[in-house]
Amino acid sequence: MDDLLQAHSVQFEDDVILFLAGELDIATAPLVHQAAVAALASAPQRVYLDLTSLTFCDTTGLHALKRLNRTVRTAGAVLRIVGMRPRLRRTLARLQSFSLASPYAALSDSILTCHLAR
Repeated sequence: MDDLLQAHSVQFEDDVILFLAGELDIATAPLVHQAAVAALASAPQRVYLDLTSLTFCDTTGLHALKRLNRTVRTAGAVLRIVGMRPRLRRTLARLQSFSLASPYAALSDSILTCHLAR
């Protein structure tokens, strides 16, 4: 399973950047929740989810992203999704139950926008 999806996070000031690389499906979805819980341990204001290296996402993966969004909001943080491929962006936009909080094309755009707004 670990070879199908890699997840790691990096602390950046009051924020956490969570990177996902590989395939997000029924076999790997639990790893997303585990990574989120670990990333939220530092009580960040924002969680940047970088999907630049995500190569596949099925319906179970979509549910994992929805759960991640709820988990981050419950922790009092904001989820910012970056690096989505066009197909995934269109799919998430069609899911009315999933609210995307400012999806950015690149991680640098998202961090810069948030830090300039301070």
